[in-house]
Amino acid sequence: MNRRSFLQLSSLSLAAQVLHAQTPVSGVCSPVLKRSYDLANTGCNLAETKLTPAYVKSNGVRVLGTLQMAGDARGAEAQPLVVPSVMMPDGFAHDLIVVADMAGSIWCWDGSTFALLWMQHLANPIKGTAAIDSWGINDFWCFLSTPVVDPTTNILYAVGWQSPDGTAAKAMHYFHAINLKDGSRNQPPINLAAAYRPASGPLQLYSATLRKQRSSLTLATIAGKKTVLWCAGTVAETSAIASGWIFAYDIPSGQITARTFSDTNYGCGVWMAGASPSVDTRGNIYVVTGNGTFDGASSFGECAVKLSYTPPGTSAGSFTIVDWYCPYTDQQREGTAIVDETKIAGVNGPTSKMAMAVNYAGYNDQDLGSAQGCLIESLGLFLVTGKDGICYPVNMHNMGKTTLAQLAAGQQYAALAFPPIYLTYFPGWDVSPDPLNPVALDVAGFTRHNHSTPVQYLSPVHGQMMFVAGENSPVRAFQITATGLTFLAQSNETASAQVTNPPGGMPGMQMTLAASSAGAILICSAPYGNANQTVTNGRLLIYDAENFAGGVMQLLWDSQAEGIPYHYNKFGSLVVSGGKILLPTYDDRTLILG
Repeated sequence: MNRRSFLQLSSLSLAAQVLHAQTPVSGVCSPVLKRSYDLANTGCNLAETKLTPAYVKSNGVRVLGTLQMAGDARGAEAQPLVVPSVMMPDGFAHDLIVVADMAGSIWCWDGSTFALLWMQHLANPIKGTAAIDSWGINDFWCFLSTPVVDPTTNILYAVGWQSPDGTAAKAMHYFHAINLKDGSRNQPPINLAAAYRPASGPLQLYSATLRKQRSSLTLATIAGKKTVLWCAGTVAETSAIASGWIFAYDIPSGQITARTFSDTNYGCGVWMAGASPSVDTRGNIYVVTGNGTFDGASSFGECAVKLSYTPPGTSAGSFTIVDWYCPYTDQQREGTAIVDETKIAGVNGPTSKMAMAVNYAGYNDQDLGSAQGCLIESLGLFLVTGKDGICYPVNMHNMGKTTLAQLAAGQQYAALAFPPIYLTYFPGWDVSPDPLNPVALDVAGFTRHNHSTPVQYLSPVHGQMMFVAGENSPVRAFQITATGLTFLAQSNETASAQVTNPPGGMPGMQMTLAASSAGAILICSAPYGNANQTVTNGRLLIYDAENFAGGVMQLLWDSQAEGIPYHYNKFGSLVVSGGKILLPTYDDRTLILG
């Protein structure tokens, strides 16, 4: 018996002993069935009654338990999921905490006792390799994205990246459906190797090159049919056959539909720092693509994209790109952009009185799709912010269908709902960036990339709000209307604070918000160092999300002050449910605090 099998059997045996010793309590947790909670990816739990600002300020939080995994040094990059009141084989209803890990296993714990209920090893992972991660941070690669749960059937859907011999050369993606009551398969896994875009143009197999499926899964009812949606990109995003992909799994028929975002050129990957596609109330789908070519016809790199989906019926299911917005192309980011800081208002006035040159020579990897956009249907907005740190307020009902001619003439900004705004660093300066040289590659000497989908919250105090936390930057709060953003406050704490040499560290903070009638808190996990190149310490911070003084966010609790160590999880999103904070770490465990 190998070490992994031994650890798995030992864990299951221990779980059985603990389970008989403790009676679970169910119905306490609120559901967290996908990454970022809902179809708009708000990042908010609006049903949290225990962890209020007053409670956290008076009592703080403490470590309640540790969900330990085995088989991978880092553990999981997928967000934990919470499924309340599931009847299990022991005859009890349990609130479940479910995590899919990088070693190819799904883990299921009781949400009140933290006893392991079951673990299912589903796939042979890919051994960490420079072909996927040049820095060697990851131990294995398998369940990279966050699964989604169908609450009516308690079936978990996940996509695993796996290999029969552990090598990247033989890597394939498989779609899995798992029964949460015991971890058994609901159906045989489906190999995505033959997936292709079922329309005119060259047929491109999904398995033609090494794809990376980081974007998480979501479940929506579209045209009356329950559908699982997810996206993917390519490891070598500038290779000739690199492409972005979107998939749909039709639950009633068990059929998979796929489409590429680049039919004839390269790139346009959809990864969005692990976020899932967003879906509006009419069933339209919204994603943001990354590096790649753009022509507005068959290639949609660096775009906010709106799609419609037709489920399979008398004909095969299909996707249609119905609208898009492109602020710049990869080819336009060459030369030098000049930022005149005398025009930039800081929190307490101008930041300086000197101009700063920003070098854009060559290919600069400035993904627009480094995070998912902020879909606010009540305002008709899809707010998109990528590695340039600028928010592009896209009109979700009329994105503009950007053309190459508009880009060449600098006319693409006319389609936006209001002028772009620096989001991740400068406090509230409205700008229309030079169309040939978008700025903010390095602002004040450091990158300000956005790698975290902004948290959106409808506050009774400030109205519609948005929180963002870019690289080497503080958390920043904005008020949003249909005509503009207003800067409200920022934190004193910054991401990657221990990296003092330019261009700084990655990837900024991961955030979640918990709210009730008693107020709202914003919970952030911040890296000390560069989490892209090293395994670095993390810092958990809890802020009052509504009460600001002098433009500063009030810090309610700090894990650094409490001496609670953990290693920061680069893209592992944290969540709140039932008075508990579920914090993924790079220590092969999930911490439970409350």
